Amino acid sequence: METKETKRTRSGSALAYVIALALVLLVALQIIIAPAPAAVAAPPAAPTPVANIPGDSDNSLYVVFSTGAFSITADANTSGRLMQSYEYVDIQSTIDQTAVATVFNTTTITIQFSNDNSNWTDGPAIVSANVADATTITRLQLFGRYIRFKQDVSNTNPITITLLGLAK
Repeated sequence: METKETKRTRSGSALAYVIALALVLLVALQIIIAPAPAAVAAPPAAPTPVANIPGDSDNSLYVVFSTGAFSITADANTSGRLMQSYEYVDIQSTIDQTAVATVFNTTTITIQFSNDNSNWTDGPAIVSANVADATTITRLQLFGRYIRFKQDVSNTNPITITLLGLAK
């Protein structure tokens, strides 16, 4: 036979189960009908050239790849320079075109990388299809032990190229 106390305990635990179930349903309802998060715009594009590249800026090397002391009239390469201690180079190119019968010497300058200073792999072009006097400065990441610059010209008109680098 059930006593009053047993009935009270059973009705009290049933009430606790009902309250717990109601709380679970309330939380589930909140999750289901919650508004979607607001759209967030993409972060702004990184500035170019990228600032604050890791490394020791006080440990830099000024490198002259081509002095511009003479003109070239055929494809040429600078000498390979040992650059294994540096991560990137700020390369400044200055091109002085000499037109012959109003025809310029279309020029492309490409960085090359090597581990043995004799077998070379092309990197990105720092100047493409140039036909006028120009000065540019470009930051390039370095790979391998040696770097040099390939100067590809389209005809025999004289062109003077200066390539100066600051490796960091």
